[in-house]
Amino acid sequence: MKVKLTTLVPIFLIASLAAGVYFLWPKDINPPKLEDKNRSEGKYPLIQADLIGVDKVELKNIHGIFTFQKEKDGWFMILPIRMKTPDKLWNGLMLKLSGIRYSMKVSDSPKQFKTYLVDNKKGLKLSFYVGETLKKSIILGKSRKFTLIREDKKNDVWQATGSLRQLFVKDLAGWFDSEMVKEKYENISKFETLTPDGNIVFSFEKNPDWKIVKGPAVSKFAPKNIEKAVKALLRFDVRKINNDVHQREKYLKGGPGKIRITSKSGQTWTFTLGIMEGQYRNMAIGDSKWLGVLFERKIKPAIIFRAEDAMDRRLFDYKYETIKRIEGKCRGSEYEILRNDAKSQFKYIKGNATFVVSPQKIKKYSGMWDRGAFMADQIYPATAEFDDAKTGFSDTSDFIEIEFFDGKKVRYSFGKEIPADMKGFFWTWTKSDAMKDYIYKVERKALYNFCLTRKDYMAPAPDPDDIPLMPKDKGAAPGKIKSKIKVLKK
Repeated sequence: MKVKLTTLVPIFLIASLAAGVYFLWPKDINPPKLEDKNRSEGKYPLIQADLIGVDKVELKNIHGIFTFQKEKDGWFMILPIRMKTPDKLWNGLMLKLSGIRYSMKVSDSPKQFKTYLVDNKKGLKLSFYVGETLKKSIILGKSRKFTLIREDKKNDVWQATGSLRQLFVKDLAGWFDSEMVKEKYENISKFETLTPDGNIVFSFEKNPDWKIVKGPAVSKFAPKNIEKAVKALLRFDVRKINNDVHQREKYLKGGPGKIRITSKSGQTWTFTLGIMEGQYRNMAIGDSKWLGVLFERKIKPAIIFRAEDAMDRRLFDYKYETIKRIEGKCRGSEYEILRNDAKSQFKYIKGNATFVVSPQKIKKYSGMWDRGAFMADQIYPATAEFDDAKTGFSDTSDFIEIEFFDGKKVRYSFGKEIPADMKGFFWTWTKSDAMKDYIYKVERKALYNFCLTRKDYMAPAPDPDDIPLMPKDKGAAPGKIKSKIKVLKK
């Protein structure tokens, strides 16, 4: 039987390939075994025993060199500046370091230090002291799921579980203790604001509610404002630390003054407000030589130096049950809705487009108003400085007029929109005939939840495709329905 050439060629190629693989494949090669000696000899870069009694740590990272010291009141940074650092953070870091889990030794060649980032130039260095005696110094290198660690002045590079290096890559602000005042709100009894020279502007005391002890008269004083002010000081985030001590006075000069809070035990904390830089505020904490730089919006509730700052900033504090009529012109939508009594529903009366009022929506928004959603961000006296040219009020301005069942009315008018700040917030000049002596700056979000459009009030249109199933006719056989659709005869 003759074999075709086309059959022999593939067989020959397959046989040649198999022979090549067999003869060329390496023989007697064992899997790579990483050197693991010295495990039992206690040669790990850092173990729990190395941290016993440690009360000072020196850290070198990409942001600089920092020295931390454990004192009676917890952990403090002592260089390059002195400030309190979070005890919880440091206790967690020391616990993490004492429980490092090593997996293998990856190298003992100095030639690999730069590649593994465990050299003295690119490595993150931690030095641990007991008093002034250096106990151990390690360098953290490449780090993701595992971290490469080398003891300083040693060649062995070990691999440990977890991303340890990232825990120590912090700048000055990263080590700042946001809870600088170690006191609960309930234990703060006094809040004061002072001029830069130290003269008291306002003094508020809590017993049990906040009251004005000293300061200018305040129309519609809001004790809640003082509560917010104190809580803003009990915890705040510093975005960065300004440690240019030679420029300290420059940054503080021109600030509104100082804030001082006092606990029931008599302990005081003082904060000196400096100048603004964009959306940030410089602030000295106590007698610190450095300045904290923080978002103005975070500390703003505590800046109470004018009578208007202590006022109730809610522009609407009426109950839904008292509202009889709402008329408005908001963003191109004009409308008037009315109801006969507190139990009936609002109905459309007039406007530039007819709509059905949704009971759920109007209750939702009025509930938000009652809870303080329509609130001024800032209050100013209605002086000549805030004339119509600046604020943009006119006969054609948007407005909301609310009439109550007792016959009272209140009208809110909305002027120009104020350009956005660096963080993208917009405000609108607002005034109310219930408080004619003041002009309000209202944030856009709060305004849009009050100056509503027809669409905001409107009930959703019914879905024409949402047709219920036709019920079965009585007497029909199971599973059968008599059709009620007439068939046209041809």
